[in-house]
Amino acid sequence: MTLRKPPLPRLVLDNVSCMRNAQQILRHVNATVHDGSALVLSGTNGSGKTTLLRMLAGFNKPTAGQVLWNGHDITKSGIFHQYKLQLNWLALKDGIKDKFTVRDNVLWFELLEGKEGNSLPALELMGLGKLVNEKARMLSMGQRKRLQLARLLAMDRPIWLLDEPSVALDGGRREVARVNKFSNFIFRKTSQIINSSNSARSKHSTMDNSIVQEILEQQVLSVAKAVEEQIDDQISALDRLDPDDIEALRERRLQQMKKMAEKRSRWIKLSHGEYTEIHNEKEFFSIVKASERVVCHFYRENWPCKVMDKHLAILAKQHVETRFIKLNAEKSQYLSEKLRIVVLPTLALVKNAKVEDYVVGFDELGGRDDFSTEELEERISKAEVIIFEGESLGKLSKLKAPTRNVRHGAASYASDSE
Repeated sequence: MTLRKPPLPRLVLDNVSCMRNAQQILRHVNATVHDGSALVLSGTNGSGKTTLLRMLAGFNKPTAGQVLWNGHDITKSGIFHQYKLQLNWLALKDGIKDKFTVRDNVLWFELLEGKEGNSLPALELMGLGKLVNEKARMLSMGQRKRLQLARLLAMDRPIWLLDEPSVALDGGRREVARVNKFSNFIFRKTSQIINSSNSARSKHSTMDNSIVQEILEQQVLSVAKAVEEQIDDQISALDRLDPDDIEALRERRLQQMKKMAEKRSRWIKLSHGEYTEIHNEKEFFSIVKASERVVCHFYRENWPCKVMDKHLAILAKQHVETRFIKLNAEKSQYLSEKLRIVVLPTLALVKNAKVEDYVVGFDELGGRDDFSTEELEERISKAEVIIFEGESLGKLSKLKAPTRNVRHGAASYASDSE
């Protein structure tokens, strides 16, 4: 029986300390948060709960230690750009536009996220289905809180930072039933960090769904939008908007979708979306010239290469932005020598006609042949050759691998395959 490697935590606090107003608030905090789990912060007022949440959201930087997302330091500029797109932030200020309808308050954030069709189901789930056409100024404080929850569901981001989520909500049986339904939905795919003020001392724990369910009966989860300055910018934009501007925003989004459709059509014409075999170096150079992103599998007829074939065939369909090809290394000795391909299988990760990185064998995939497609996907994404987790063309962190032109590589290049 083969033991599977346990999944990596989504967030890691590694010996983190933080100061506020020249005073040490947090000292040597260590914690991990996995997908589908929650980290609950409880303590007295002023104990640093909100400070920790703001640090995780990127508003403040730790004075010591690291906050890691998928193993990467979030304070690095290239990493933070991607990390902040994963976050939902719930603060006491709700960011609700009073002159907008309940539905438009959710639709605004949904459109900014580039999504459609989530607003009404989210509002129904939070018990606001009959109020969708009411002005937000008519809502009670508890209804405004539930409107924040609906915005979270419509935006559908995987990491939630919740500051005092139970404020303004009652604890009646109907409210608890709604929370239970809500939590059953969200815990299938999210990581959460929740600030609670009911305990006399600070503590944290990672819990399974059943334990968190009990906490949620007392503390209703809620999240809205906000990462760094983005939330303030959006609230300011809301203040300047008239309802008619929603249509303009929708039109702009439709134009973006049209451009993406045109780009996708061009990719399909270049055989993106398929995992195909090429037969000589001339084809290789033509492909890397025509396509911005290429994953080339140098293979021979053996079991490890067949394992790699299986995963690449899946990824080729999922990542139409990238061309996936395979080339028999034994029949293309010139290119194999030029790129210093020694170990097979080897993936050459090419971007803009330059080899950005290599995946050599299975060493970076746990050293075994039963790695998952997701593990390979995440590894390839580090070279920016695929767009990871459906995000737009943002930058992911690069490995410290040298860049070399495919046609004119420097003789000093040191390949990982050596």
